[in-house]
Order: sequence, then C-alpha cells, then structure tokens
Amino acid sequence: MKKSQIQTDCVYVARVSGRLVTVRVDRIRDTQVKSCTGFRDATLYDVTNLKTMRKLVFRSATKFRGPAKDTE
Repeated sequence: MKKSQIQTDCVYVARVSGRLVTVRVDRIRDTQVKSCTGFRDATLYDVTNLKTMRKLVFRSATKFRGPAKDTE
C-alpha cells in the first residue's frame, strides 16, 4: 500500500514474520532517523497485532497488504 492510504485507528491486513495478520494502526510518526550518510526522514507506524495484542513498529508501508474485510 501507499503511505498516503494508511490512516490511524483503521484495521489492516499486514505481513508479520512471514504470516498475514490483522493489525490496528495506533499512531503514524514522521521523524528523522540516523543512517550512515546522516539523517533522513522516515515514517514509522505504531501498530497493534489484534490476535496477540503485541505492539509493533513498522518502518515501511509495504508491510500493509490492504484494509481488513469485516467478517460480521
């Protein structure tokens, strides 16, 4: 997905450790990270795995596969 399509408090399907899981985006942070050539701008996604309730940080929007379908 593109980073402009990802919104806070929405539920998405994402790839975590090689498996597709359902995650909720808690916060989107625009920050600077240090690299070997200096500082660069980065977008970090604070998410919660809804199956295990574990907090994760994604450094890339490519982890997201799409919005989760409502099963009810």
